[in-house]
Amino acid sequence: AGQRWFDLCQGLRGCVYLSGSEEGGGKYELAPTLETTTAALGALLGLKLRTIRDLEALPGAVGGAPMPAVWVEVDRTMSDREGFSLRVGQRSLSVVLKEISNHAFVQHARTRRDHFKRAARACAAEWHAPDAPPLPPQAL
Repeated sequence: AGQRWFDLCQGLRGCVYLSGSEEGGGKYELAPTLETTTAALGALLGLKLRTIRDLEALPGAVGGAPMPAVWVEVDRTMSDREGFSLRVGQRSLSVVLKEISNHAFVQHARTRRDHFKRAARACAAEWHAPDAPPLPPQAL
């Protein structure tokens, strides 16, 4: 699964990479900046995102089942890092990007809500390659 994720994230348009090369198998380590994160999310979601705040329009861009509101707050108040908070319905996470040390991390609260599990399964099934074997339930 890890290799598939690296393959998926290689060579995304508008992204800056820290590691890898076109000759050596592809660029694979994304730079920890808001601009690169925005470009990567836009490419992976199939959306045109000018800024990370454009994720707030996601519920209107997704067809089918209703989606809770999305809220994004950008934080550039620290001199050595930037980041954003993302809330979808009752769930939230914080993304911290430290370009100076080439480090990024995400903090989130755990939930036991069944509708998030169903949404994750549906999303994984839709993104799963049609010719690959089915994903086991524990992977979802």
